[in-house]
Amino acid sequence: MKRLTTTVLSLSLAAVLVVTAQDRDQVIQPGPGEVGECGSLDDLELGLSARRYLLVGSSLYEREYREKCLTKLIDLPFAAVGIDVVWEESREKVQLWTGDAIYLYDVKSGDVEEGTLSGFMSTFLYYSITGSAGSEGRYGCFGGSTREVSHDARPQEEPVPSLQHEVRPDRNDGEEAGGSINGVSIDDLTWALRDVNNDPHHGPDLSDLDLDEEDLQRYREAVASDRRDLEGKEETDFATFHFGPRRSPTMETIEIYENLPAILDTLDPATLRAALVACRDAWSSTSSSSYMVTLTNERSDTLRLSFRSSGPKQPFRLPWTIHYNDVQVRSYSIELARLLMPLLPDGDAWDEGEEKVNLLYGVAWYLGGEVGSWQIAVSR
Repeated sequence: MKRLTTTVLSLSLAAVLVVTAQDRDQVIQPGPGEVGECGSLDDLELGLSARRYLLVGSSLYEREYREKCLTKLIDLPFAAVGIDVVWEESREKVQLWTGDAIYLYDVKSGDVEEGTLSGFMSTFLYYSITGSAGSEGRYGCFGGSTREVSHDARPQEEPVPSLQHEVRPDRNDGEEAGGSINGVSIDDLTWALRDVNNDPHHGPDLSDLDLDEEDLQRYREAVASDRRDLEGKEETDFATFHFGPRRSPTMETIEIYENLPAILDTLDPATLRAALVACRDAWSSTSSSSYMVTLTNERSDTLRLSFRSSGPKQPFRLPWTIHYNDVQVRSYSIELARLLMPLLPDGDAWDEGEEKVNLLYGVAWYLGGEVGSWQIAVSR
């Protein structure tokens, strides 16, 4: 990690950073207020958020529990396009993405470090994957349950490319490089992991969903059904909590859901990641669920990938946290997530088309501003 020198900037009441495809090269513009000052929510426009932290312009704010204001923590020396919260060695840190780098803000010390984790899985990926084990756990006030499953690799006709191969070989459509694990191509899984290994903090890419007209029609039909349900009904506060895997529209946001297919090609990874973070943090409860996939290679080395939530069920269980040696990386790779789902205990029954619809619903919900209204209501 490289320590940064953070300088408090003296600019006042600058404009809020809005993360869209055309705004990736924003200049540094601090949000309103002074560092350490607790300001009114009415003075702030909503920016990117993760749990109790809010990014406005290039400034990071914290909402204390049950407080009605936000405290400015720091004016950052860079413009960020993404935010998340992680724990490293029992310390809470805020992850901040720029267009080409990631930084970690240590909540306790106030230090900002630049993360450089490229290649953290190289030792594991040097050898072929030979099997997997998956587990799913559900826990609540009255106990919990766990399910487990394991899969061996189907025999390989030729070695799966590992880090010994720099370029993925060309293959005919449908031709397998060498075996599979419960229907998942080891070749595809290896190269998805290699992509994350090369660029661990790259945002989710919508092209990895492989959306086709059938998927979009399924989404449109779901939205049309929601409109029919909404028409003629009185709005309720309960509808804004979105307890299920889908974030349902309201009459005020239904048009955003309907128009989403037309603007999909304008959504960049920063917007998609912000939507996934917002959906994950939409609410919390005393119940939780956890998922884990453990991959084994031919040298009996293991790589663990996990997702845990005490709130909504996330599409594709995104983001997955990758554990290897003493390193943990939270990955938003849609391609990797798609390949991990069949390796879970319910892997044979999961519906990829349904997961695609749920993800699109989450994006539309985020673009409709539902997350902002929920955050203000809770903090007040």
